[in-house]
Amino acid sequence: MGYANLRNEGTFPTFSGLPEDDGIDLSFYDTADGFSYTPRKHWCFLAEIIDIEKLIRVLLIVRDKAGATMRVAFYTDGRGTELAPSKLQIGHTIAILYAHQHGFLDGTTGIRQEESCAVKVIPMALADLLQVSDRVHQYSTELDGKRTCHGCDEKKTSLQKCGKCSLFSYCDKSCQAVGWNDRGHKRDCKIVRDKDLQAMFLLEWDHFESPTKFPLPDTTTIRG
Repeated sequence: MGYANLRNEGTFPTFSGLPEDDGIDLSFYDTADGFSYTPRKHWCFLAEIIDIEKLIRVLLIVRDKAGATMRVAFYTDGRGTELAPSKLQIGHTIAILYAHQHGFLDGTTGIRQEESCAVKVIPMALADLLQVSDRVHQYSTELDGKRTCHGCDEKKTSLQKCGKCSLFSYCDKSCQAVGWNDRGHKRDCKIVRDKDLQAMFLLEWDHFESPTKFPLPDTTTIRG
């Protein structure tokens, strides 16, 4: 089973790689008749929150994977108040499904967000989240019937999965203790147990039938 790579800029594009509101980007959209267009894939914009303004609506200043900063303005029914205040914090990462570049009236470019169900706040800095993605790939991916133990880095056919997150694998309790205490899984496990984040790793991003939303489909039903 493959896992999505959060560093993949085709699936998780930087702001400059997003389609524009007033154009049709054929790397994101497809057409059968030349008139109506539908997405050809799922995509998700990831950025770290660096400032928050709450006036008429919630306005976030965010920084993407390329280091570029832009604003995300919420034009949802609740003007962004639907987002949990406990997670809407500077230093957390925001994930936005099907994000587009939008030109605001003041001449700036950012994201005009109209659907709250397309937004997820992950309580972790973006750089840390990308490193978690790296570790998921290293210790969850099966190659030639083998996975890599997170405790000792040995590749084996019979490893035990973490009973809490089911993503990381270990030879035995000794290796699991090393992974938990010395190699950061105590923190990672809490993050990757989030059902939406697990689904982000498991979703077939290039296979589009209909738009998805948060909470994402249960991981047990994403891939039959």
